[in-house]
Amino acid sequence: MQRKWKMTGLAMVCAIALAAGNACAGPVGKVQARQMGRIHQGVKSGQLTPGETRALAHQQRVIRQTKRAFLCDGRLDHRERAILHHMQQRASANIARKKYNGRHR
Repeated sequence: MQRKWKMTGLAMVCAIALAAGNACAGPVGKVQARQMGRIHQGVKSGQLTPGETRALAHQQRVIRQTKRAFLCDGRLDHRERAILHHMQQRASANIARKKYNGRHR
């Protein structure tokens, strides 16, 4: 039971951190928010194990850090946007694969 609360807390912290960064995020931030919602829903429904949740949250954190590094000059150029898009596509596929792999907590 306590592990469930920790994982829910982890998902909520990630969602709050993501929401704080969405002010100047544009479409990149909207995709991040939807993906965090999918992860949170997977935790809530029991489709994601704690280890899967940690791995997915780490992947989202890496995307946020990369985006923050790209925004150091104040904008995202075409190449940077393409890199983020690719990272988000891979994250989306990982979320789907881990949610529907038949493992439940």
